[in-house]
Amino acid sequence: MNARAERNLKALDRLGEGRFIAFLRSQKDDGDILAVKFFNDGLDEGVPMREILTEGDAFGYQLEVSSVSADRFRIDFGCLAGPEAGDGGTWEVEFDGDRPVEVVASRHWVC
Repeated sequence: MNARAERNLKALDRLGEGRFIAFLRSQKDDGDILAVKFFNDGLDEGVPMREILTEGDAFGYQLEVSSVSADRFRIDFGCLAGPEAGDGGTWEVEFDGDRPVEVVASRHWVC
């Protein structure tokens, strides 16, 4: 497993699978960030979340999670499809259990 995949899985474990899926699903219809759309499409097709997060070598999904408080997290998520192709964003998300109750987008990047 490569370093990017290992970082993704550590971030996933920090947030929790249920919270990560709930966050992605809450953003599914936003349409601004293709990485979110394509990840949701993969889940809809039955591809396991951990498999999606670890696909690829130099390119692929990137997930970073930091705790702001017990139920509030900063989520940096995106996908680099190639050296000059990809997008992602940064959100601060408050959860009630596994349910996101407040999602504030603070940054969107495209390359």
